Amino acid sequence: MTTVSLDAKQVAEHIARQLDRVAIPSKRHRPDVGNVQVDPCKIGHGVWPKPGVHLQFDVEGGYEIQLNIVLEDFAKSPADYMRNLFSRMPEMRRMAVRYREERIAANNEIYRHLTQGAANG
Repeated sequence: MTTVSLDAKQVAEHIARQLDRVAIPSKRHRPDVGNVQVDPCKIGHGVWPKPGVHLQFDVEGGYEIQLNIVLEDFAKSPADYMRNLFSRMPEMRRMAVRYREERIAANNEIYRHLTQGAANG
């Protein structure tokens, strides 16, 4: 078995290139790798936070995606990590759309009560 050693920057660039397939141009984020903003970070609490990368990008529909990638987890099985990440994205999108729709409905209901409810006494 061959061992390949990658540094944090290479891992971040690899993941960002994969995510750039769904990322769209944005004024909110620096286009570090394609349309994806990449920042090094520490993930976790306590005495031993783990090194990671924070990725930010926008997708269609006006949604912003922010991901924290623990480099140690990615290194265990890069192919499985990416497959798992992309397999979860449709569900994350469905949840975001549902949340947005529920929030809009709640805001509309509050507005209706404030404007029409006050007139009814």
